[in-house]
Amino acid sequence: SDYSATLRLESLDTSLVADQVVGAIEWESNESSTGSSGVVGKIDYISEDTTPEYSMRFFTHDTSGGVADFGERMRIDSSGNLLVGTASNYAENVQAAFYGASNGGISLASGTSGLSRLMFADGVTGTAGAYVGSIIYAHSDNSMRFTTNGVEGLRLNSSGNLFLDFNNVGNKYLVLNTSA
Repeated sequence: SDYSATLRLESLDTSLVADQVVGAIEWESNESSTGSSGVVGKIDYISEDTTPEYSMRFFTHDTSGGVADFGERMRIDSSGNLLVGTASNYAENVQAAFYGASNGGISLASGTSGLSRLMFADGVTGTAGAYVGSIIYAHSDNSMRFTTNGVEGLRLNSSGNLFLDFNNVGNKYLVLNTSA
């Protein structure tokens, strides 16, 4: 193959053990006034076990809490799973796992008239596959919407009213809890 530019890190070690770093790229700072002197970022490639399966780990340096904290923030394992804040995928068939020591969360941000969506799919195209289920936050009216089988079935509006679409006939809604 013809590569215009390649940086290659090669390990000459022929005996592979679990959790062995095979190669790494590090970023170093000489800024001592912020406590950020030394290695402030790193990407490494590590063996998962004694078979040829590897993970790529991403490290950052954080001093926001007043104490220097250099640690793994993200990992992509040999199966392609994305793990953020953890080295474990917690359960079978998890492709992305997020962990926070005390509180965890995922933020989905969009403009004031946009939609933030969490989509559930059993295909890659169309409402019958890629959008078969979803949780949608509509910023234009500050409502939370839930869809199943490609159709909205439940909506919580900004006043706290819960609307259920019954029989899916012409947007007829049953309003539950009209007063807080």
